[in-house]
Amino acid sequence: MAATTDVEVVDAVTKVQAAVVDAATEVLTAPVDTQAAKNKRRVTSPVWSHFVKRKIDGLDKAECNYCGKR
Repeated sequence: MAATTDVEVVDAVTKVQAAVVDAATEVLTAPVDTQAAKNKRRVTSPVWSHFVKRKIDGLDKAECNYCGKR
């Protein structure tokens, strides 16, 4: 087994630390799909039987089934 010097050990540790920082940065800066990040769950209020959810101008809106008002 070859003897390692303190400088070689420090260089190896520095490389590992740089790799960890690069991996963490990649994870933290990865884009998050906002729609997937939201919890999908059933609506529980009975009032939703009188409305339909619609996406209008990129926003979620509720539209009345009877009069069409948003």
